[in-house]
Amino acid sequence: MKRKVALLLLGCIILSCFCVPVSASTEIDTGMYRWSNIMSVETRLTFDGRSANYSAIITGANDVNNITASAVLYFKNSDGDWVEIPMNWTYDEDVSELVISEDFRGVIGREYKVELSAMVYMNGYGEPLKKTSTKVCQ
Repeated sequence: MKRKVALLLLGCIILSCFCVPVSASTEIDTGMYRWSNIMSVETRLTFDGRSANYSAIITGANDVNNITASAVLYFKNSDGDWVEIPMNWTYDEDVSELVISEDFRGVIGREYKVELSAMVYMNGYGEPLKKTSTKVCQ
């Protein structure tokens, strides 16, 4: 009897080694999130001296007919806090691919962040998107 219990416990331990934890990723930057309305998202934050550019391309699936988005620009202050820089980067386009390109002036050595929030619509269903880009002006 003891032998059967020991073998049963050993079997359970061995089987538990093959269990794989499954969870959904909510961070889009990991690349593990799967969309229905969105085919791809590309963002880029670039600096050429003080001249800076934020660009993004949101490509919708075949039946996407509207994309709304906003991008918010921040810089990191000396206390390490993110401070919003007021810009009017909002978009509402009846397209299946939204192309964004925004220029701004940076301060050498300062870190910047752009948070992109979008909603991609297909057949009345809006699918949310969030993506963050950070970079230091050099």
